[in-house]
Amino acid sequence: MKKELKNLFDANTEVMQIEGHEFKAGQISEDLSARYEKFRTQLQSVEDKASVPCFVTIIKFALNLVWICILGGLLQACAEGTTWKRMYQNASGLFYVGGGAFALWLLLFIYEIAKKNNAYGKADLEAMKHQAKMMEEQLHMELCIPAEAQLVDVIHQCYEIKNGKKKVVHAMLYAFINQEMYVWRKEDRICFCDRTELYEIPVDRFGEAELWKKPLQVSGWNKEEPIDDKKFKEYKPYQTNAGIFVKQHYLLPVIGEAENFVIRIPNYDFATVQNLIHER
Repeated sequence: MKKELKNLFDANTEVMQIEGHEFKAGQISEDLSARYEKFRTQLQSVEDKASVPCFVTIIKFALNLVWICILGGLLQACAEGTTWKRMYQNASGLFYVGGGAFALWLLLFIYEIAKKNNAYGKADLEAMKHQAKMMEEQLHMELCIPAEAQLVDVIHQCYEIKNGKKKVVHAMLYAFINQEMYVWRKEDRICFCDRTELYEIPVDRFGEAELWKKPLQVSGWNKEEPIDDKKFKEYKPYQTNAGIFVKQHYLLPVIGEAENFVIRIPNYDFATVQNLIHER
């Protein structure tokens, strides 16, 4: 597998088109598109109110690192036989710095939780859930998505061309977008739908997948179960203060008319797509 192959679902934001646009088979109506846009704006407003400024997150991360490192050092010294009294006499400053860092971190943590609870408390979540359900029903009707269609995560990037070079739009926040897509088989084609457009890829266009073992930082976690749920234990996705990471993913080759592509699928969802491809 050649690593320079284009990601089929990478999107050029300047022309609003994915790399593998040759496989596009349909799209939602203007009415549903407008409803989705209004809903995204509404959802973004709630998320903006629930989130803290970026600099607060950075400060919180730094304070967390400081007090954990100091506490770790003190515990190690204690394990080696040094008493707490002796440690305080030798380096009382560490106790004050560590304690102060922990207190400030705790205050920011409480502030972050309170801000989130306040934003979600004021939002009409039930109405938003109902609205989302109605849009999903319209989506299924317009693009003929069958009831047995499954949701899988597909990894891609959005980019623009600056001075002749490809520039990833979201690079400062995360390396890749982890997008939830419907997938199902229709006769001899595998269908992917990102809730906006429908793509159909003939089964004979798929090649042998390659496992990519390098972790990728992604935009978010889409599953109903938490990332540390036992269901995903063998696949080892994880979350740190830096973000969410997919431990491994598959590069699924796709033969195009003029060039070849890959589709990036996290290891925990790959079997779903593979089973559809090999379905008889």
